[in-house]
Amino acid sequence: VLLNLRPLLLALLVLTPAWGWRARVLNEYQNVPVIETVEAETLEGAKAVVEEDPFASGGKAVQLVRGGTPISHTVDLVPSTYGVWLYARVKGSKVMGPWPPVVIEMIVRTPDGNEELSSQRIAYQPMYQVVTRLFFTVRRQGECRISFAVGEGSKDSILLDFIEVRDELGECERRAVKQGRHMVDDVSLARI
Repeated sequence: VLLNLRPLLLALLVLTPAWGWRARVLNEYQNVPVIETVEAETLEGAKAVVEEDPFASGGKAVQLVRGGTPISHTVDLVPSTYGVWLYARVKGSKVMGPWPPVVIEMIVRTPDGNEELSSQRIAYQPMYQVVTRLFFTVRRQGECRISFAVGEGSKDSILLDFIEVRDELGECERRAVKQGRHMVDDVSLARI
């Protein structure tokens, strides 16, 4: 009987620390300030491709397919570097593969009229998680239009649950890196 329990005990020993590690990473290292969270079904152009999904946060997700209509969102931003985190999954994907390519394209129109294209192959997930983070820089305050589509070369579609717009420099700006002297004490400084 003990020999039959060995795989179960081994799995418990391996999975418990992995879950704890993931929770710690999410709490400590992903503390980039969220500017806005937007459900995918509220994005411009999404109404035609909304589908019921019990796994999505609001019970609905947007299916993005190659050659389909891009969906977009407009947000007012100040100068900084931003990340757009996409929470999605690939319907019917398996943890062990196969994983045909899915490429996400993001086009950002900044307040100064420039358009910036980012394209990235995403990680397959059978459940909703961050599948990619795409970045852009805003040099002048104003409205930015962010559009998403499944790019050329994709062999599958994705279900998008929601996006987060994050200020990647939000915790860094306007704070001094050094809060005091570290290499020279008051006596040494007086002698200089």
